[in-house]
Amino acid sequence: MLALHLYRIAEEAVTNAVKHAGANSITIKLAILAGRPVLEIADDGKGIGEKLKAEGMGLRNMQYRASVIGGDLTIEARKGGGTCVRCTLPLHKSVLRP
Repeated sequence: MLALHLYRIAEEAVTNAVKHAGANSITIKLAILAGRPVLEIADDGKGIGEKLKAEGMGLRNMQYRASVIGGDLTIEARKGGGTCVRCTLPLHKSVLRP
């Protein structure tokens, strides 16, 4: 279930970057930072305004999915333009199981 939620978060972030932000480049990273698994989707699009952060159904879905798996979701503007969506998970043995 964890993998499905992370996949859907990434899918929504990529869809938003292409459809709404006009991104030309999108980077998806999955890494361990400060001992915690982190999924990060960054784009070079026009960015996201505060109004969209509050109103977007897709953004609410990403927030919901992150909360279901015990993660924290942040959506921020990137230096130089674009948006970064980051889902940071708690460190559980089940997360790191092969």
